[in-house]
This record gives sequence, C-alpha cells and structure tokens, in this order.
Amino acid sequence: MAPAGEGLRRLGVPASNIVMRNCRIVNGHQMMAIGSELSAGIENVLVDDCHFVGSGKLSEGTTVPMNNLLFVKTNERGGGYVKNIHMSHVTATKLEGGVLAVATDVLYQWKTLLPTYERRLTQINDIYVRDVGVGIAKFRCSNTWGN
Repeated sequence: MAPAGEGLRRLGVPASNIVMRNCRIVNGHQMMAIGSELSAGIENVLVDDCHFVGSGKLSEGTTVPMNNLLFVKTNERGGGYVKNIHMSHVTATKLEGGVLAVATDVLYQWKTLLPTYERRLTQINDIYVRDVGVGIAKFRCSNTWGN
C-alpha cells in the first residue's frame, strides 16, 4: 500500500477551477483550507460572498471555533504548487486565528515518525484577498515556514 499521496503524485493532476460562493457558515475550523497534500498542485480557486455567521457552538454544547478564513498548509515532502487563489466579499464575526494563514511544515504525526528523504517544497504564488470584514481576530496574516 502506498503512503498517502503517492498515487496522486504519480498521476500529477492538479485540483483546479474550484468555486465556493454564497455560503453561510455556522462552525468549522477554516472557511477555506488548501492542503496539506499538494503533490500535484491546486490552482484557480475562488471564494466569494461567504460569511461565517456562527459562534462556533454546536447544538450539543461543544465548540468548533473558526480559526482562519483562508488557510494554506503544505509540507516539505509534497511538492506541487498553490496558485491563483482569490477570496473576496467575505466576513466573519470572530476568528481564533486570522484572515490568511500559511503553514509550510504541516506533517502532523508524520513529522517525527518518518524522516524526510527528499525535500519537495511547494511553490505558493498569486493569493489575492480583498473586501474582507472581521469583527475579532488574533491576526490579519501569518506564516509558519518549515526548517
């Protein structure tokens, strides 16, 4: 059995032309998360007229706070690319994180379990964010680069 992503990497087909429009979101971790498996790439993503309108509280009382509006997560093992990502006309009541977060070292439990044999860094280009309104957030933009 191939590790996660090996089959996708061999195919080399990027995810493209993804549209998320006219959404009202009441809970969730990210409004739009891209990654972490990006071995072939992702391109031409549009998020428009989407609004986080909830408190993050579920009906049974648990909380799933909204962390970020746009979260791009990669790792040094996947390669691929992220390009031509557009987010516009988006609002949120409260974010635990921020409007845009980029993390390039997302390996979860695999980071310490398996060594990196070959580094395949992900190229990130052309991310556009405009007309965004947020009531409360910890930051506007954050990046975490791998070692």
